[in-house]
Amino acid sequence: MEAYQARYQNQTLIVKKIQAVCETVCAYQAQRLPQKPLPKLTLSQGMIYRLLDQYADVMTLASDLLNLRQVLIENFGIWHVCNQVWVADVKNYLGPKVGLELMAGNGSLGGSLGHTRLTDNLKWRGQDVTHPHPWYPLEKLDALEAVQKYASESQVIWMAWAPDQGQKDWEILQWLQQVGWSGEFYVIGEKNGATNSSRFWQEAQLELLPALNLHHQPFDFIKDYVYRVNIERKCL
Repeated sequence: MEAYQARYQNQTLIVKKIQAVCETVCAYQAQRLPQKPLPKLTLSQGMIYRLLDQYADVMTLASDLLNLRQVLIENFGIWHVCNQVWVADVKNYLGPKVGLELMAGNGSLGGSLGHTRLTDNLKWRGQDVTHPHPWYPLEKLDALEAVQKYASESQVIWMAWAPDQGQKDWEILQWLQQVGWSGEFYVIGEKNGATNSSRFWQEAQLELLPALNLHHQPFDFIKDYVYRVNIERKCL
């Protein structure tokens, strides 16, 4: 990216995107969240065509910018990309509530929020990353087992970037409904896309909250948002 930055130094918009990518990678390398949200990293077709004569590698640059998430997955075990400004939004919105994070990965989300118990079965090891490097203490526990064990102690449950294979997310929602859990359940993912099961997206009653998405905007081709899940059962 440093080579790109030098080569495109006269292209202000592109330089800002490159700098944002570099700052994000450096932050995760230091096991801390980036300070601010990423800009949209896509380059429009018009911009690419306009620059192609002057910059022969502009299409490669466009691809490399959009590869950021894969770089974070493979190097740091980070699928869900957030930032410190967004964490501050969440804290202001929720207050000091006791939380539980399911499928926490390396724990960057729940650990940054504070007052949150982190759980993950760590079965993703060896998929895109060699082995996990949790940022904070994390309990090795299946997501459904974690809910059954800790829901009664939790006011908020977080589930970010649940896998799109299996129906564990749907099983969790069903269990919360069955026991009449009265807390707040938040899911972060791409509806009918890269995350979560199709059954979950079909059945869950979701609320898109502007306050929690202001500084949590898509930066690549994956459109992930923050949703509050209604625990009450659907009326037949």
